[in-house]
Amino acid sequence: MVMPFDNFTGSDTLEYLVAGIHAALISNIQKVSELKVKCKTTATAYKDSEKSIPEIASELGVNVIVEGSVLSVGDSINLQLGLVSTYDEEQLWIKEYHVEISRILNLYNEITKEIAKEIDVALTPQEEILLAESTTVDRKAYEAYLKGRHYYDQLSKESLEKAEENFNIAIEI
Repeated sequence: MVMPFDNFTGSDTLEYLVAGIHAALISNIQKVSELKVKCKTTATAYKDSEKSIPEIASELGVNVIVEGSVLSVGDSINLQLGLVSTYDEEQLWIKEYHVEISRILNLYNEITKEIAKEIDVALTPQEEILLAESTTVDRKAYEAYLKGRHYYDQLSKESLEKAEENFNIAIEI
């Protein structure tokens, strides 16, 4: 389970960025057949929850939880992640990443590989190839895409119009 990330950007207007990174990491982890991860909707239901890790784990039937926070600095983001055992709340792994937004897709691959390694999941040769891909993105296009996803998830007529507008900006770029 990848818990919703804390927004340490200093701006509520960047919540789309934090939510987008959270959703993208969940999607990336799902590329590994041996890693079972709860969907974004389920994870988001626990945002700001006062439940303990063992309570959440019991409700969802998960063995480990990924916790994280996002800080945005100019054209870069700082992502701090921790892998927590749901049995004893022991911190199994913690790491901080600093990356330019243009390289963020590569970061998701790196994190996915490190999580798999930490919990002793062997990647298939196909997964190794998939997670070795190197891609860069245009910051403005990626931000427009994330804003589009953020608005899309709100499911109102106004938000869907904003989503379409941002998706079109991303496509144009």
